Amino acid sequence: MLDRLRIILAHPTRIGLFFKDKIYIPILFVLTMFFLFVSANTVYNVNTKQFTYSQAKLFNVLVQNTVNDDKKTPSLNMAFDSTTNKITGDSHVFVGNNIILAVNSANMYYKNEYISVNLRENEAVLYEGYIQIGTIEYKSIESKNFTFTNVQKGTLDDNLYFTEFIYKLFDKVNINQAAIHIFDDSFTGLIFFVAVLIFCLIDSYFLNPPIEMKVRSRLVIYDSFSYLFFMFLAALFRASWLQYVALIIPILYVNLTFSHIKKIR
Repeated sequence: MLDRLRIILAHPTRIGLFFKDKIYIPILFVLTMFFLFVSANTVYNVNTKQFTYSQAKLFNVLVQNTVNDDKKTPSLNMAFDSTTNKITGDSHVFVGNNIILAVNSANMYYKNEYISVNLRENEAVLYEGYIQIGTIEYKSIESKNFTFTNVQKGTLDDNLYFTEFIYKLFDKVNINQAAIHIFDDSFTGLIFFVAVLIFCLIDSYFLNPPIEMKVRSRLVIYDSFSYLFFMFLAALFRASWLQYVALIIPILYVNLTFSHIKKIR
């Protein structure tokens, strides 16, 4: 099997030697590599696609830097009461660089490529882009009282409590966020693999029309295997540029494979 793997990845002109393989063999190769790709993708997303304490601090800075259009300090009489686990006061929407904080707003605020935190009376609703990643009731987190007025003024305790409040909300949805990215990346990888497989199959007909379909299909699967291999490397080494290589290599391999097949008995 290792020798077969070496030929598939390093000697595409010899892939034609496997024309007698049972169809389950190339399919098994593909399923194994897809599993490795998903595993590497899972590790990558769990380690990187999570909200951090530093991101929570950005919301603190956002509140502190908020001014009205006339450049006067707005009145922010909103507050969090840890006794009732409620956000009280007026409504206000803070918009910064790729972050949105909506407090007591009747509408949900979210935007593409933005992290959006909607603080409602009893719960928070978080979005990443247009995707809702979680709803958290305040009673499920332990937090201390703070007022937005004091946060804006830079009061030490309120700034600390507000930042911890936001981070605890993040911590509640981090596993959801990672899961969303894992599913999205894995599903996208599968869709592109199918697209590559179909393209290579069509390309093989132009390169060598006489080959039987059952032979052609297993050889094309072997050629397309290289896409998943390079996608696995991209996730494993966090090298996004390898994703482009993954799209090119199968096309190159199918051309080398089928242009070197003269006759199949």
